[in-house]
Amino acid sequence: MKSLFIKFRNFFTESKVLFGRANSYITLINTWMLGFLMISKLQDYGIGISTKYSLLIIPGLIIFIWIVGWLDTRLGFFREEARRASSRNPYLTNILSEVQKINSRLDKIENSIHKPNETSEKAVSGVGEQI
Repeated sequence: MKSLFIKFRNFFTESKVLFGRANSYITLINTWMLGFLMISKLQDYGIGISTKYSLLIIPGLIIFIWIVGWLDTRLGFFREEARRASSRNPYLTNILSEVQKINSRLDKIENSIHKPNETSEKAVSGVGEQI
């Protein structure tokens, strides 16, 4: 029973990842369609836009969305969002705690190597006095 649950969980989570990736492409298509719908609705309100202008407006909207995404990245909102999302990820927090433990152990080892103890100082000073 547990094996069946694990298989289902793996399938479900992999499907969520794939749907999430596909959703980003569907959003682009949806943006194009909403732009076209907005232009066609403007004609209902007496704002006549010819087809040649609508073909310019839709790429303009896509360029505008690209600029918003660029600003989002440039101003650091994406980085902060990713940092906060990863701080809630139990797998990454476990890795971070393990890396911190390893770093503290390495610091202790480095300090013990670079810090001369008293016996080695006496041995070195005694050698010079014998000559």
